[in-house]
Amino acid sequence: MPNEFYQALINTGTIHVVAASGFNTTIVSKVLLDVCSHFLPKKIALVVACLGILVYVWISGSSPSVVRAAIMSFFAYLGLFFGREYLASWSLFLTVGLMLCIDINLLNSVSFWLSVSATGGILWLTSGIQAGVSSFERVLVKKGFQLEKPSKTKESSLTPKILFNWLLKALRSDLEATMAAQIATLPIIIVVFGRVSLISPLANVAILWLIPIIMLLGAFKLFSGGLSSMFGYLWAILVFLPLEAFVRVIYYINTLPYINYTIQIDSESTKSIVLFCSYLIYFVVYIKWKYRSRSGASV
Repeated sequence: MPNEFYQALINTGTIHVVAASGFNTTIVSKVLLDVCSHFLPKKIALVVACLGILVYVWISGSSPSVVRAAIMSFFAYLGLFFGREYLASWSLFLTVGLMLCIDINLLNSVSFWLSVSATGGILWLTSGIQAGVSSFERVLVKKGFQLEKPSKTKESSLTPKILFNWLLKALRSDLEATMAAQIATLPIIIVVFGRVSLISPLANVAILWLIPIIMLLGAFKLFSGGLSSMFGYLWAILVFLPLEAFVRVIYYINTLPYINYTIQIDSESTKSIVLFCSYLIYFVVYIKWKYRSRSGASV
């Protein structure tokens, strides 16, 4: 890809989107399972989905993030197959342990630790961010925004204010997951890359919804191109549209001022201290928040 576009991806904190990652693996596994469940018995659909994940891991190059997501998907489907409860947190611990047992050199892989920390952030920080978003919504209600979905029979209720509410609710889950992953990976990004992208959460929300569309249309393009070059060209045009939208959004966000800050840490000991203290603070805040939440629930 052009160096200018590559740099724009780095500046906006979206470079992970153009690489095969756990997010892509999750899309593949979910689509396969949803499609197969309509035509096959549940257990056979789970087996087909697992085989599909193996194929995707193979063709994508078996990067640490893809392998991590694949193993966690296998654990989830194994629980569904035997009717057992799936505990994502334990699955992450088991996956990390298994991968390190197979290849201890992963300890030196930045992509491995970014994948693990991002997944941990989504698992453990999302609930706290959801609470913060709920507080923000309560502020909006006080300002006059009605977050309840209006009745479809009342056409007069479709005001700009209501449309804004719908958009807010549609983007909420993506924003929460993105913020959780960004917060969890921030110490590693600062230490390794020496920069902070302030616009990254919003940039990810702006383009992540395009990725499943691009992947689905891209898969159809591959299969149709193998059958007929004419069909391949037609599907290529359809794939081009969301890809062009993706590129233009990235370029536009990259032109915004003050989206990046450089943080230079030269000492290796200082880097270790920053990482240790950051995740220690995360752990203490998480435990304190969970204790307070449980105390509130018991009351």
